[in-house]
Formats: sequence, structure tokens, C-alpha cells
Amino acid sequence: MVLTEILLSCLTIIEFLNLLIRVIKIIPSNEPELTEEMRVKIYS
Repeated sequence: MVLTEILLSCLTIIEFLNLLIRVIKIIPSNEPELTEEMRVKIYS
């Protein structure tokens, strides 16, 4: 029974972290999109 509770606790923590990561990805970042010209300048 204790092992089951530990396993469920770990899964709950993992799912919570997964939710946080998804929410962070949904929030748009303020970084501007790279245009093709900017990419050419950076990688050349």
C-alpha cells in the first residue's frame, strides 16, 4: 500500500510539472521572430 501511494505521489508531481511546462509554452514570448534575412546574417 505504501509503495502504491509513493508511486501515485510521484506521478502526481510529474503531471503537475507537465502542466506547468504546457502553460509556459502557451504564454507567448516577447522575442521577435527571426526573418530570413536575420538568419542569413547570423549563420553566415
